[in-house]
Amino acid sequence: MKRTNFVTNLISILLFVAVLAYIGFYVVGQLRDELRTAPVVQVVLEDTVPLSGLVVRSEQLLESSQSFVSVSVRDGQLVAAGETLAVAYSGESALARARLLQEKLLQQQYISSVLSEQVSGEDARAREGQIKSAVTALAAASARGQAQELPRAAMELSSLIITGALTASQETLDALTREIESLSAQSEADIVPITAPQSGLFFSSADGYENLTPESVMTLSPEALRTLLGAPRSAPEDVLGKLASPLEWYYAALVPFETAQRLEVGGSVNLAFARYRQQSMKAMVVSINYHADNECAVVFRCTVAAADLLYARLSNAELVFDTTSGLRVPKEAVFEETIEEENAETGETASTVRHFVYTATGLQAEKKYIEIVWEGEDFCLAAVQPEPGSLREGNDIILGGDELYDGMLLR
Repeated sequence: MKRTNFVTNLISILLFVAVLAYIGFYVVGQLRDELRTAPVVQVVLEDTVPLSGLVVRSEQLLESSQSFVSVSVRDGQLVAAGETLAVAYSGESALARARLLQEKLLQQQYISSVLSEQVSGEDARAREGQIKSAVTALAAASARGQAQELPRAAMELSSLIITGALTASQETLDALTREIESLSAQSEADIVPITAPQSGLFFSSADGYENLTPESVMTLSPEALRTLLGAPRSAPEDVLGKLASPLEWYYAALVPFETAQRLEVGGSVNLAFARYRQQSMKAMVVSINYHADNECAVVFRCTVAAADLLYARLSNAELVFDTTSGLRVPKEAVFEETIEEENAETGETASTVRHFVYTATGLQAEKKYIEIVWEGEDFCLAAVQPEPGSLREGNDIILGGDELYDGMLLR
């Protein structure tokens, strides 16, 4: 009887077709059931309104008719009444003596350091490039009468100091000390101290708005405030600087009518000046002046960060009404379930709706309950919860999937 491989071949073909069908169904299933996820991120949503306005403080201008003045305090420094703010020099010769005295004092300092082996000759030579530019800056400041630049320029005159330091000796140091004593005695008659008439934060420049007072902006109409914002001013001449109140400052701003309706005099709000300070600050509404053109002039009073806002005058800000922080969750991934709970004392049954999502944890779907704190059109915010197993930033939320269940294997 003749043997044949027909049956064997038929079985092989059928097995091959079955494998192809399985692979096909698997690929189609993967295409249909492709797992879509979205990462969980923590976000902060703010209900804010942009404002444009004017910073107003109680300020006093400091004027001096002297041609040569050297300021001795820094911007933003809180000074007391009677404290020395600057010194006025009697003339160019007095200014030259002051410059020479600064030079000698620096030479004395460096020679003393070299003698005590604190500064090497090689370290000193490294300063030569800086000194050449300092000499030029000093000459320019002297020519323009900018005496306040002299201390900075004098501190850079290291080339002269270095030359003496390389040949330093105790005799040189003693001679310098005698010369400094003589120059100091002469300089006492050259200068007149300028003191602060009152306490305040010192600021070395003026902008022409110093005549505005908190009281004067309380009754400003929106039109008047807009005029102030659009008309820059110039500072008067012979101004040494100004002193500003460190206790409080005011912000007069143009506010849309709808926004002003949400405010009340005496109420507390948050103002954000991102250009000058990272954090928002508490402010109190002290006046609201309405107008028919859907715009209002609102004045806010602040008692913090006076030094941070020292450089602010015409400034934009944001009125922050509310801030909500949470985990961003797409609404299509949120499910809900109703739980019936019986009160043991009354026997009454109450229904509680709980929301949850599924996350892709390893190869499984994990059910995680969430508390919704804010809801929008496409997404909601879930509260950050401390309990183990709660939704966390960085989790992958599974989008859609009506047949999901806790512990489901994900292909």
